[in-house]
Amino acid sequence: MTIVYSAAVKRAAIFMALCGLCAGLAGRGAAAILEYGIPSVNAQPNGMTPGPDGAVWFTEYAAGRIARIDVNGVVSEYLIPPSLSRPYNIVSGGDGSNLWFTVAAYNAVGRISTNGVFQLFAIPFAVTCTGMTMGPDGRLWLLDFGPEYIQGMVTNGGVVALTLSNSIVTGAAYYNSNMTVNSRPGNITTGPDGNLYFTEQLAGRIGRITTNGVITETAISPTNTSPLDITTGPDGALWFTQAATNLLGRIDTNLNITQFVLPTNNSAGAIADEPNGITLGKDGNLYYTDSPSGIVGRATVSGTNFTVTQFYTPTTNANPWLITSGPDGNIWFGELSANQIGKFVLPVPLSIHLTNSQVTISWPTNVGTSFTLQENSGFNPTNWVPVTNVPTTNGSNFTVIITATNGPPTNSLFFRLID
Repeated sequence: MTIVYSAAVKRAAIFMALCGLCAGLAGRGAAAILEYGIPSVNAQPNGMTPGPDGAVWFTEYAAGRIARIDVNGVVSEYLIPPSLSRPYNIVSGGDGSNLWFTVAAYNAVGRISTNGVFQLFAIPFAVTCTGMTMGPDGRLWLLDFGPEYIQGMVTNGGVVALTLSNSIVTGAAYYNSNMTVNSRPGNITTGPDGNLYFTEQLAGRIGRITTNGVITETAISPTNTSPLDITTGPDGALWFTQAATNLLGRIDTNLNITQFVLPTNNSAGAIADEPNGITLGKDGNLYYTDSPSGIVGRATVSGTNFTVTQFYTPTTNANPWLITSGPDGNIWFGELSANQIGKFVLPVPLSIHLTNSQVTISWPTNVGTSFTLQENSGFNPTNWVPVTNVPTTNGSNFTVIITATNGPPTNSLFFRLID
């Protein structure tokens, strides 16, 4: 077991700069976290996933709804029949048109199409499913939370695999051999080795299960760290949050665990440091939520170096929870107490090309059309002005060409996109 202490920068701005004789580039001038209200009161947004339709889908645990939020923040809600179903987690189904979700209040899983059509499927044994993922074998893998979650369940926790045929459940298997009793499994994901990895909150363990159902557990030291969420990282290992001890954990496919100490939140009124959700961003960084502190953290991993930058949600006491990398390239998360969905806007990569008196600026079209390109001569913080040239579409990029009338400019030029 290895413990690594992180270098940290708090409340830092997202800003990237490349300065040359005549051209430069910059990302957005500050860390942008946008928040969008949820129509249902006290919805308790929980599981989140990028949908096959270019939107982000999430569960509303308390409101009994599945919801969709598009890249502009417009929320659509769909009430699950019957009500009070307690939807917990959600994943895309892999067929391009459906999503699957766990139904904590019933012995079932649910399916919703991208146009809001529901169907519930009974599981042929008593389970309370929470975490879920689409496995490398095409089966839907779920975690059975165990008896303490909903009174009356008789199982002690395990892993469920559902076989789907044309998005219909045709078979189910239950695995719990060699698994700690009452381990309270949290979330599950597919690892880079083709096995599945999951957290065990009460047991303080990381579980690995093969597609044949063979379970191996690895203990975390100390055991009371409460591992919660888990994702595949940028380095060929699995990364997980440890809510009880303010740690991020890393486990490689040889089951070696390294723990990374996160910065302590010293802001006024903080209850505790409690990392919960974790996801891999498209920029190669890990992003996690610190729920009581109202923080979205960015962890940069480079070899043995581990650096954390913390960003506070605009709404205090928002209680950010589970988190996902959206189809738009940004990071999305639910805010339990604020009843909102948050979007952490990643810097847009600008490509700069200079020839004689022309500067060509390009950026991906998947970031949307709500961005303004600005330029700055000499990089004076107050001199940002809009570029009036209308972007043209060139394949998967927007492109703007700026031509200087009197030859190459003598000062450095900087460019940025502002939402």
